[in-house]
Amino acid sequence: MKKMLGTLGLSLLASSTAWSTNYTVTTVDFPGSEGASVLFSINAFGRVVGAYVAPNSQDSIGFTEQSGVFTSVGNSLPCRPTRCVTSARLVNAFGEIAGHFEADVDFPGAFVQYGPVAAPHILYPPGYPNVAVTLGGLNDLGVLVGCYSTDEGTAAFAQVRNHLIPISVPFTAVSTACATGINNLGQVVGTYGTSTGEYHAFVETLGRFKSFEVPFVDDQQTVPVAISDIGMITGTFYSSIDGLPHGFLLHAGHYTRLDFPGALSTVPVAINVLGQVVGYYEEPAANRVGSIVRAFVYQKGHYQQIPLPGPAGAYFGINARGEIVGSYSEVDSEGNTVKGHGFKATPSR
Repeated sequence: MKKMLGTLGLSLLASSTAWSTNYTVTTVDFPGSEGASVLFSINAFGRVVGAYVAPNSQDSIGFTEQSGVFTSVGNSLPCRPTRCVTSARLVNAFGEIAGHFEADVDFPGAFVQYGPVAAPHILYPPGYPNVAVTLGGLNDLGVLVGCYSTDEGTAAFAQVRNHLIPISVPFTAVSTACATGINNLGQVVGTYGTSTGEYHAFVETLGRFKSFEVPFVDDQQTVPVAISDIGMITGTFYSSIDGLPHGFLLHAGHYTRLDFPGALSTVPVAINVLGQVVGYYEEPAANRVGSIVRAFVYQKGHYQQIPLPGPAGAYFGINARGEIVGSYSEVDSEGNTVKGHGFKATPSR
């Protein structure tokens, strides 16, 4: 783990009311890797998961890291050497990991690994291997949620150890559904579509489902991505006005629109128990051509940009201590991306 930046004071860009946190930002790259690295998630004890591209390769390999100890993830999946492409996406407080893999045509999909060095277990949804699996969330009880797609549509599921349990969304004319997040109380958020072509969001608590949409615009699609342990939900909505994603936060029936000041679009990715939302936003480029993606954290009405050495990537996680992980890119003199790195931003205590 190489320290790239010292302790940095983040300036508040959204309001004259000061709320700032000092972060120490470090680069986290798998040792010996010369290609791109990305971090997806971090647990309460600082264990991170992600993927890297090995030298002279275009394929990714999943890994986990804690206290400077790096371990490959998913490298014992049943596919031929050099044919496994893995990515570790989710990690809970007990070091249980979930991720994706691609390999020979008979073995695509997702896996769960019950510990950093445990053997991975492949998910077997109906129709496997002719399905595409999307992972939504993994809580500290080891419950994994997501969805799988076939030619007939998309179905939501919960995986409890080695048992896959369908999540049946009980609304009228539901034709497709996906679980996108779960908290430690077992509350699940997700999306569903109907046979009439409408799309909605849902939250499920103790078997009771509630449909919801943000109230900011008409003719939009609400996509929740995470729910905290106190029931705060964050995600995006797509407006018919500009066709771009914007963020929202829902708590106790109250909706807050999340738009980083001056941004073209704002995409929340994760939320912790403190109500801190982390994600990325797109801002106009200085030369008025194209755009630049930046990382941000939001709390109680205030936004802060995370000052990375290069443009931000699109995957970020945050734990209960406010530690943030994600990726950033190096760029050449012409603005082209030449290498990616994982990062960890640790707030001052």
